[in-house]
Amino acid sequence: IVFSQGLSLHDNSRCGAISSGDGAWIMQKCAKTMGGSCSISFEEENTTFTFVAPAEPLVVTEISNAKEFEVPSSTVGIAIDDSKIQRKLMARILTYLGISPNRSRVIGTTPSEVMELKDIVTHLLQENPESNVLILIDENLDYGIEDGGEHIALSGSVIMQGILDELEPEQE
Repeated sequence: IVFSQGLSLHDNSRCGAISSGDGAWIMQKCAKTMGGSCSISFEEENTTFTFVAPAEPLVVTEISNAKEFEVPSSTVGIAIDDSKIQRKLMARILTYLGISPNRSRVIGTTPSEVMELKDIVTHLLQENPESNVLILIDENLDYGIEDGGEHIALSGSVIMQGILDELEPEQE
């Protein structure tokens, strides 16, 4: 029953959490796709989730030139996430990639901020047509319950497709 689609085991509405209840179902689908399985065991002192999938160790025989790759200096980084912790991690990832904080922007605190992404990208490309734009966006952006408002769910891929649809081919 735990692995049923749309099943949430807890009433998270009191603490402001939002969950579609699909996590275990998605994990089971992933495990089966990979030829494996997953299970969950509830005990008095702990809960154990097990994910088993066949895998072969990666043996690197030659050093990859990936270590030598550098993000071009003309790159602007934009990260979008609904989680405060994830936004902090995204900022670090952009810095780790070599994108300076003055060439990066991390957004996602509110749905309206996310919906400004198209304008942000358009403005960037108009002002700096030679810039590269790297966008890291969460697929499931959920807002609403914690502030007592209506639940709003946004799809990162749908937002990105909307932006790509409006770009000229040379801007992609």
